[in-house]
Amino acid sequence: EEAEPVIADLVAAYGHSEACTGVTAIGWDGDTILEDTFGAAKAVDELVGILAAEGVVQSVVIGCTIVSAAYETHRHEFPDRGVVVLNSNLLTLKAAAALAAN
Repeated sequence: EEAEPVIADLVAAYGHSEACTGVTAIGWDGDTILEDTFGAAKAVDELVGILAAEGVVQSVVIGCTIVSAAYETHRHEFPDRGVVVLNSNLLTLKAAAALAAN
């Protein structure tokens, strides 16, 4: 949760405030996420469900690498909510591969 304002400020600094509806944390610390990856993934899915029901987002970027890994491990266990959930770990790797290819 302490990272929320920092990430929101970075989004604004990069000029994407208008494309971002908000920054939200699941409120779990790293050790707890590692002990209960399904619980952390479920917390993400619940947030995605709320956002999908509100109809205000098309995609969600999971900014925490640990949360991204937990969600990726269990994503197949959650329903399709019509919102694209992007894993920051995979985004980083794909961007690096694309840059290396050029």
